[in-house]
Amino acid sequence: MNKPNNNEEPLTLDIMDQMIEETFTELGLKIVDMDDKVGQSSVTFYPKQNKRSNWLLMRMKSKNIQILIHTPHVSLDVPKHFYKDLAINKNLFHKYNLEMADIGLLEFVKDYKYKVVYPKYSRLYCDVERFADDEKEIMSKYGEGVVYTHLYDGVLFHKHGHKYKEKAMRYYHRYHNRLDRITKRLLRKTNILLIIDLHSYSDKMASFFFKPPFPDVCIGIEKNYYDKEIVNSLINKIKQMGLSVEINYPYSGSLVPNYVFNNKIDKKVVSIMIEINKRIYL
Repeated sequence: MNKPNNNEEPLTLDIMDQMIEETFTELGLKIVDMDDKVGQSSVTFYPKQNKRSNWLLMRMKSKNIQILIHTPHVSLDVPKHFYKDLAINKNLFHKYNLEMADIGLLEFVKDYKYKVVYPKYSRLYCDVERFADDEKEIMSKYGEGVVYTHLYDGVLFHKHGHKYKEKAMRYYHRYHNRLDRITKRLLRKTNILLIIDLHSYSDKMASFFFKPPFPDVCIGIEKNYYDKEIVNSLINKIKQMGLSVEINYPYSGSLVPNYVFNNKIDKKVVSIMIEINKRIYL
């Protein structure tokens, strides 16, 4: 594993510019004007002198990529009925809620022209990036499926019934229907959709499930939905920033919208998860 960042000062908010936009530039990809109707940016491809064998770059007939940034764990809000079944006091809940949120990530992308999608409610009400079927969701055995009952340290914090879970699941499906609509709209405008699944994490939380040391940045990739050249360029850029990086550790995989997965649109979509360790920016 690469050595962690030893900088005394937290990194500034241009971290995403360095990671993503400079990576695109090195690949011969350039950000162009925003499509106001949809609210996302395009990336135009300018071939360099050498030929690239990579399937993503070779297949770009329209010479643009649409970018979707998904930040599923940034919200702190919960609906009013959430508190009825709370099993811990509110002050303690708010402490956990803040700790488990990807706090500060929206600051990285608030001025970007990409399409940024995030949920209204906290992951402690409904985690939109879990599988709906608990049998398929590995975290459900810890009480952290779509609808949490337990916190990362095993504390039982919410005792809810069937009606509560049904309401949360309706919200979950509405959210994914919206994400699918956005995805379909972007795919109609491009040959390639690049999804950045943006998260942050802490050493403290990760240590309950994985063994340290943990990298400054974790890159998650999903089989059939990643591009080797983009991933390698991103890793090189992160290392140039003096940060440590690992692939699929401690967290793995990346968001693939239901519309893409169910219709097996693997040749038009690249999804990369970026997990930024909170120690480098908070």
